[in-house]
Amino acid sequence: MSYFMETMDNLLHQTAFFNLTVGNFIMILVACVFLYLAIAKGFEPLLLVPIAFGMLLVNIYPDIFAEPEVFPEEPAKGEEMEITQEMEDAANAYFEAHEQ
Repeated sequence: MSYFMETMDNLLHQTAFFNLTVGNFIMILVACVFLYLAIAKGFEPLLLVPIAFGMLLVNIYPDIFAEPEVFPEEPAKGEEMEITQEMEDAANAYFEAHEQ
């Protein structure tokens, strides 16, 4: 039973609902209003449904727009950027795939 409780606790802490702010809850409420207006009332459903769905995705899981840390920071003006082996391999693979 303790394993189950530990797993549920980890799940709760890993979900976005644990880290939401008041602003996220307000935007989720606005998204639900948009969905209601689009589906129940028929106000511009082709416009409001995708907007509301995007609002829900971004506010329920805020890290969806987090920047991946693949590339190093931008160099300051006048400095050269160091090219890593990973970046060189990715560039070579891209050019090899598109040589045809």
